[in-house]
Amino acid sequence: MTSVLEKISGICDMYSGNELMMEKINQSVDTLISNIHLEFKRQKERIDKQTRDKRERLERTNDILERFDTSFGNEYLYSYCSRSERFILYDGVNYIAGNEDSLLENIFGMASNDDEFRGSKYKIKTMMIKKIKDISPLQITPSCATIDDIINSLYPVYFPSLDDARLFLISLGTCLQENNTMQYIFIYKTSIKTLLKMIENEHFVSFGDASRLSSFKIRFKDYSYNNTILIKSNECDTLPCYQSCNLMNLLCVAAHLSRIFPLDEFIQDPVYKHCSEYAIYLRHKTPDIILDEFIDNNITNCKGMHMSDTVMGFVWNKFNQKLSIPDVIGKAKMIEMLQERLDYNHDKKKFVNITSIYAPSMYYFTKFLAANITETENKTENEYTTAEIIFLFRKWFNKRLDYNITGELVMNVFREQYPDAIKNDDTIVCNLSSWDKNEIISQLYHSTIGDGIINVKIDDIYDKYLGNLDNEFPIITKKYFEYYSNNLIKRK
Repeated sequence: MTSVLEKISGICDMYSGNELMMEKINQSVDTLISNIHLEFKRQKERIDKQTRDKRERLERTNDILERFDTSFGNEYLYSYCSRSERFILYDGVNYIAGNEDSLLENIFGMASNDDEFRGSKYKIKTMMIKKIKDISPLQITPSCATIDDIINSLYPVYFPSLDDARLFLISLGTCLQENNTMQYIFIYKTSIKTLLKMIENEHFVSFGDASRLSSFKIRFKDYSYNNTILIKSNECDTLPCYQSCNLMNLLCVAAHLSRIFPLDEFIQDPVYKHCSEYAIYLRHKTPDIILDEFIDNNITNCKGMHMSDTVMGFVWNKFNQKLSIPDVIGKAKMIEMLQERLDYNHDKKKFVNITSIYAPSMYYFTKFLAANITETENKTENEYTTAEIIFLFRKWFNKRLDYNITGELVMNVFREQYPDAIKNDDTIVCNLSSWDKNEIISQLYHSTIGDGIINVKIDDIYDKYLGNLDNEFPIITKKYFEYYSNNLIKRK
């Protein structure tokens, strides 16, 4: 810029005294300035035109790409698993894994069949691959057919109800969400351990996150009761192996259900009350409340009976199994807390003056009753003392088991299970197949009196009974013998 001004200034100085030359210099400068303005204007017009043309071409290209994207999306639903580098095609029923070649075949196939797209197919290819790689299969909404297939694959094989299967899927989907801030712990049973392992492996292979399902636990370990969800599944330990081809479908259905039906809303919905009551069983519980329920429903006061720590642990397991809940207290802590509630002999390490329907003695005694009590239709019922019933119970087990059975325990069991059979504090009215006293008396009575003979004394019949005793059974008391014999005489 300086040299130009110097040149003009030098020429002007040189011809400053020559009017003709100075006029020519002014004319030349005016012409030059005019040409410069004209050239600048032309250059600007060219640049503006190039910019407009470029923008129009870009708009046309973007329009083509956008319309292709819409057309392709209407025909194919593709997504991408970054860890496995698999392109996933959803066909409306299944999420099918494939490679880039199969995707390109579909892209070029559609682009080549349309003149509008044909010229931009490589740009289309680049754009589509980039876009698809940003889409996770978990973002693709499954159809009702896919959802139904997955739920039907879980119920009734793995879960006892449709709602339990839905809760499992929603819980699973909650863990899969990228923005999941919930601190829930999901406690599941061993029956679905293999299923969860397969799901976890599929998620790791496809998406590369090994900790996404870490909130699913098989054991309870000092977690917050309020944030613990119990997953109910069938108890069978031999559930069939889940079909691996359904695993990606399952993950996508779980993610979708958790989006449209958040876990908290599902739990609070009264429609699913039966399912959610079990799921949040621990939410309003404390160890003290649970132990109080355990005592109320499983422990019975019974003088002379006792339960060792081992037996109490057995009954505790039965309590948890009946409710289908995990051990959320622990046996050692449970024993320690029960010692503050029940009479306990620290020297012998046993609880005293109590029993339980689940204690071995009670369990086998109730089993004995179930196997021996018979129907009494058109037949006079026997009367048994508690001592006689205890004798029959021990004989039924062939004296192999030394159970601490008392008369009070016998009466407690009958009060709970057969209250109508109780005559008084020591007498039970029923029929036991292992010893029918009435039948024994009836046979002796009829074999002794013979046809038409009615003057035989009951004392003589009883003496005959004593002379032919079967030492394997208790002795029928004379009082009962006379009582039933008199009934036979009255009927005759």
